[in-house]
Amino acid sequence: DLASAMNAHFREPVLAPAKGGSRGGGSALTPFGEEVLAAYREIEARAAEACADRLDWFRRNLAP
Repeated sequence: DLASAMNAHFREPVLAPAKGGSRGGGSALTPFGEEVLAAYREIEARAAEACADRLDWFRRNLAP
């Protein structure tokens, strides 16, 4: 499953099982998972900023 795959790619678990709910539970971010998510969002923001001019060019040149 996705949670197991995510956890297998990091040195610490990023997701932990969460019990309960009408469908039997799910997953919750671990403290390390919150760090991973924050780092990813920072990378995403930096990449968007670095590429903003080229992305704008693509948007201006898309067909209607």
